[in-house]
Amino acid sequence: MVLCVEKGNDGVPFIQLGSHQMRLDLEELNGKDKARAEDELKETPENVQEGLRHMKELVEAKWNPKEVKLEDMFRAVMVAIEIAMLEAKTQLGGVHVILDMAGLSLVHIYQFSPQLAKLILDWVQDCAPTRLKGIHVINQSFIFDVLYKMFKPFLGEKIKKCLYFHGDNRKTLIEKVGAEALTEYYGGTADIPEFPGSLFADMLFFYEKEFQEFNTYGYQTPDKEKADH
Repeated sequence: MVLCVEKGNDGVPFIQLGSHQMRLDLEELNGKDKARAEDELKETPENVQEGLRHMKELVEAKWNPKEVKLEDMFRAVMVAIEIAMLEAKTQLGGVHVILDMAGLSLVHIYQFSPQLAKLILDWVQDCAPTRLKGIHVINQSFIFDVLYKMFKPFLGEKIKKCLYFHGDNRKTLIEKVGAEALTEYYGGTADIPEFPGSLFADMLFFYEKEFQEFNTYGYQTPDKEKADH
């Protein structure tokens, strides 16, 4: 079966993965979910776990800095999160981020700078409208310590509390995220086949109008005003 992005009768794009269907649905919450949202505001552990919406952002060794600049990869993550956060259920449950550091090399680390590290964390901590439930670093080696020392001075207290370093310990990852939300590769039970990231990019193109609208928000600089005209 050839995997591709399709559009349902309701206009929502999806990718059919065996018996699973990955959708990016921006519908309004129904009555049941609205009730859950009210409960979620109480922030009890039971409600958080029940209403959790899991999102994995994987940083893998497949990244080739010669082909894709770090700035461009960060921009792609930004627009993906902005669209994902339009989904009402994601707004309700929040997200878990998994950073897979398998294969991280000095070539990757050389792409970072303290200025860029601060820019990334400023966006994550102060700009991204995301209910961040946890950032889980896995498969990190001693090389990761070099990168972490670059980011550490800019970490706020809130993000420090949801930062977890698991290494190759899948048990602790499962305890925090839940086996049902993790694939077998991560020690979980979710029967979701792997698919190329390019398909997710194709799905995001369905929301090009939303991207254009997002780009009009914020303060207008003289250079941007000229470009808009």
